[in-house]
Amino acid sequence: LRAGGFTQWAAPQNTLFTRAALKEQERREMDAMADELEKGLLFSIKTDAGILEKDTGTTIATMGQNLIAKVKQTPALGRLVVGLNPEDESRYQATMQLELRDGDSIIVPKRSNEIVVMGEVSRPASLLYQSGFSVDDYLSQSGGMTKRADKNSIYIVRGDGSILKYENSFFGSASNIMLNPGDAIIVPMDVERVSPLVTWTAMTKVLSNLAITAATLQTIGVIN
Repeated sequence: LRAGGFTQWAAPQNTLFTRAALKEQERREMDAMADELEKGLLFSIKTDAGILEKDTGTTIATMGQNLIAKVKQTPALGRLVVGLNPEDESRYQATMQLELRDGDSIIVPKRSNEIVVMGEVSRPASLLYQSGFSVDDYLSQSGGMTKRADKNSIYIVRGDGSILKYENSFFGSASNIMLNPGDAIIVPMDVERVSPLVTWTAMTKVLSNLAITAATLQTIGVIN
């Protein structure tokens, strides 16, 4: 209210609320993930020495080091998922009761007309939002999934920061997920396909964290 309310171009449903304490916690968790991945990488290289082909081992090592570097360079957001969309009354009222603290930040982005598709697709892109389009429709517009894609772990990052699992099943309700402008479709890498002899639980967490951060920054217009 003190800021004068929303403008006609605002997208309150995609508001980014960050908190300093959460940012510090997130940074610690990301550093811990980087350390875990680095330890797993060194252990796997030592364990699989003589088993993996030289080129494969080099590829795994390079990929792991690149991920570690990305984690250390990725900013911690410290995001708290809130609801500033007056049309969602229950979440809106709960958010209005939130006590603000020093260091809190509220960013209300411009209204978006895009759906972002990221990860293991042929052509990652920002696509024009079209009412009635399904997740499959947007994946098709991005050239489909690559061979490295983990088709069973696709998820949607909402503009407000919440996450939905995409159930890719004949008997599931995947097609019933209603996408909103500003949402991001994330297609993660199938880690076991890349390295069938090594399963790094840390790698999955790292990739997921990087994707969510990138989707958030893209939604609020920090990156293109």
